[in-house]
Amino acid sequence: MPDSKISALPDATSVADGDEFAIVQGGVTKRATRAEVLGTGLTAVAALTSAADKQPYYTGAGTAALADLTAFGRSLNDDTTAAAGRITLNGYATTATAAGTTTLTVDSPYLQFFTGTSTQTIVLPVASTMTLGSQFYIANNSTGALTVQSSGANVITVMAAGSRLMVTCILASGTGVASWSTWLWATEVASGKRLIVSNSLTFTGTDGSTVAFGAGGTVVYTTGDQTLSGIKSFPTAAPGTNTTQAATTAFTTAAIAALDVVTAGTNITVTSGGGTKTIATEATFAAKALAAPRLSFVDTVGANVVNTTTETDLLGTTWTIPANRLVVGSIVRVIAWGTRIDNVGVASTTTFNLRFGTIAAGPSIGIVQLPVRTASATATPWRWEVDGIVISSGGTKVVWSAAMGEASVTAGVTDFQRTRGGLSTVIDPTVITDLKVTAMHGVANANLSTLVSGAMCFITDPL
Repeated sequence: MPDSKISALPDATSVADGDEFAIVQGGVTKRATRAEVLGTGLTAVAALTSAADKQPYYTGAGTAALADLTAFGRSLNDDTTAAAGRITLNGYATTATAAGTTTLTVDSPYLQFFTGTSTQTIVLPVASTMTLGSQFYIANNSTGALTVQSSGANVITVMAAGSRLMVTCILASGTGVASWSTWLWATEVASGKRLIVSNSLTFTGTDGSTVAFGAGGTVVYTTGDQTLSGIKSFPTAAPGTNTTQAATTAFTTAAIAALDVVTAGTNITVTSGGGTKTIATEATFAAKALAAPRLSFVDTVGANVVNTTTETDLLGTTWTIPANRLVVGSIVRVIAWGTRIDNVGVASTTTFNLRFGTIAAGPSIGIVQLPVRTASATATPWRWEVDGIVISSGGTKVVWSAAMGEASVTAGVTDFQRTRGGLSTVIDPTVITDLKVTAMHGVANANLSTLVSGAMCFITDPL
């Protein structure tokens, strides 16, 4: 065929697989089909039907297909670095609080930061538009509170200044709180420090409460006895306050200063519900007050124990020790005296006891036994003394020593030759206790009698 210019050739309307092309290969004009010109790869792509948001990809040797390519995918494709890709994936938004409302959608960035000095309401997306597991991380870098709501305006949580919140969609339906799970960080630990909690711990208090510890500081709690070290400050109560709160040195100083001053040579008058008593002032008053027993009982009525082996109360009055009256170091002294007639003709003794509480069940201590005497109708005088000292508190233990004596029938004198020590009993000092003096005979006989003429008890506080 004659030579012609390419521009003089007519345009082809389409190219089919069987059409041929003239190509120059190595300086020689040859003919080739479309498949030979494109090759198998481009031929497979050329066979696809193009569409919006699609991209071709190879499914095998000489085969190709179309895949979706969304706008989000294209936004990630154009990122040139990993850092840029992470920003695209997570997203980032910052909002200045202005007492307004920020409404999030399914397309809102994962990272949501709030700054400023005001409050703000954050409305989460409609749950039905979300994918299960979708999350938002909200950071409150403002000084105001952020109120986080569901799409139905239900309050999920309120974020204080400086707190962080992770919200996760757990139900892709509904408009309430149940569609979301929250994880709130509202604690702050200073740089270089850490907080260790080895057990469940609950703090309660009012907003703004602080707890400060010095070096090696220890929390003082309400269970058990506590010892405070160092200088502690407490509020000073108003003058005249009578409560169990701690008394400061300022309160004590003011109370002492408010006491009446007694002028030398004058009397002190004490007024109570039972009347008025006047105490004469003298130089040795203070010394006598310290030495005097703080609680005393005297009984001069007494009882006569006759013909019985039953323990019998000898006192005509009741000796009552108030609750919490006995403390470690308290001294209890009991003295009793009387006469005994022993005309039985058989061996017999009289045994004395101290009882705290009831005779049947109260703690007791066997004091002394009067010795067996020669049968005689003569009344023989006797006297005994018992001293006890409290050596422990709690279940209070009292250790006693006793001394007794009985006049000789012939000599008429009392000989304190029998002494006993190391006796002890445990009593409860936290309750009101009646102290009883009892006696009983070894045998029951009408000719055996023990008469108590008088008894005294003194309880002295430790100095």
